[in-house]
Amino acid sequence: MPTFEVRKTDLAARLGYLKTKSGVVETPAVLPVIHPFNQIVKPIEMERMGYNALMTNSYLILKKSKAIGRTFEVHDLLNYKKTVMTDSGAYQLLEYGEVDTTPEEIINFETNIGSDIGVILDTPTGLTRNKKRAEETVSKTIDAAIRSIPLFKDKNILWTGPIQGGVFYDLIEKSAKEMSKLNFDVYALGSPTQVMEQYDLEQLLYMILAAKRNLPLDKPLHLFGAGHPLTLPIAVALGCDLFDSASYILYAKRGAYMTESGTKYLDDLKYLTCECEVCSKYFVGELKNSKDRVRLLALHNLHVLSREIKSIKQAIYEGRLWEYVAAKSRAHPRAWTAFKHFSKIKEYLGEGTPLFKSCGLYLCSTPDEHRPEVENAYKRLIRNIKINKKSLVVYFSKTNDHTFLYNLRNTFEKEVGMNSEEIQFCVAPLPIAIAPIEVCDIYPFSQYDISLPLDKEMEKMSIRKFKQFLSKYKFKKVLLIDHSNDKYKQIINWFTKEKTIQAKKVVTDRQTERILKEFTSL
Repeated sequence: MPTFEVRKTDLAARLGYLKTKSGVVETPAVLPVIHPFNQIVKPIEMERMGYNALMTNSYLILKKSKAIGRTFEVHDLLNYKKTVMTDSGAYQLLEYGEVDTTPEEIINFETNIGSDIGVILDTPTGLTRNKKRAEETVSKTIDAAIRSIPLFKDKNILWTGPIQGGVFYDLIEKSAKEMSKLNFDVYALGSPTQVMEQYDLEQLLYMILAAKRNLPLDKPLHLFGAGHPLTLPIAVALGCDLFDSASYILYAKRGAYMTESGTKYLDDLKYLTCECEVCSKYFVGELKNSKDRVRLLALHNLHVLSREIKSIKQAIYEGRLWEYVAAKSRAHPRAWTAFKHFSKIKEYLGEGTPLFKSCGLYLCSTPDEHRPEVENAYKRLIRNIKINKKSLVVYFSKTNDHTFLYNLRNTFEKEVGMNSEEIQFCVAPLPIAIAPIEVCDIYPFSQYDISLPLDKEMEKMSIRKFKQFLSKYKFKKVLLIDHSNDKYKQIINWFTKEKTIQAKKVVTDRQTERILKEFTSL
């Protein structure tokens, strides 16, 4: 039985179940990082908030064990019976330059303390711009993996293979390819923390892509050190399944209050805008002056992260992850910059996006015209629809109700008779496509809501699609019916100037008899 089961997808995100020996973790999931011997927020409190997995540091436990001559079982140590993932000391290696252990010792120790998900002792790349140094970290991590695998004797433990390479995408690709040959249960992208601290979400996007495109689809991807409300939606949409972070406590220690759109300092707040247990009991001044301020802020921050990951899951379930990420990304310019790059990776995002959804599309502004559902629908039309008719009647409306066009076709069939077979009727839900009436009720040609008038980029995309449609099918006569109240004005202006059509006309009349008369006069 597989340890990771995917139940639903949207973009590159997956709703899934990761099975460990201590229970099932629903993904995507955030694992709060806790210090094994200094727990300001207890694991049992995290469990009550809905966290079914957490992470702690096996290297710190190893050092303590050596110092006092005592062995530990990690679940007993933390008083937590659910899934525990243990890091290997790589963070200390990145921070201090060395650790007093070996890959073999860490694997044996993680096995002995009962870890559910273990991590090999990798060598983090960090934010170095020295490519030679980055290559060394990749090579050392691969070597550590090869040395560690023979020690994976407890088959109940899931082992994690870290991917290194830092900001060098080719090295991330190399690392991912080599690590994927070693068949780990989980893969993890290392060294993103410093990139995320700089809010360089564009670079993070391409780091994730470099890894994901070279890893097996049936294994979850963990993003080390990600625990921010703006990072999580983008990372999940790109295909990350697991996250760990100590941000909740690190932020609390410096007086930072998480919100759904970022972080604010307590000193800058007039109101607590959250309804969690902490914010419901305290005013800003009371929280600032509380002796338990750090702990209370940490509890609040954990609540925000829990709510964020639940909101992301709900968006995946509803098929509205694109809309959710777009709305979240508006909260910060660098998040929006990263989101705009989704238009450049639409084929990748389209692989996990269902062809049909139970919800309609929302098209508000650029880059919504590039969302996978739009791209997939347009490509299917152009590839599969064959039209051998001389005339086109195309209907522009500000709604997705096509009743008028159906009635118009019926009128044409009665009045024109056999000649109506030479007329192709289409709707124009641009920027999606020009869609023949025969398929206009198929998703998404009538399941949409578009903000009109279109912005400039959407207009350009719409004109390109309209032009391609006319060029492919070479109609001799085109009647354009405009019931959009000038919402498609620029596109229709382009049409009136188009010189390749022998006979064309734009009408705004709503009486079918008059429209028929205008058509016959062409």
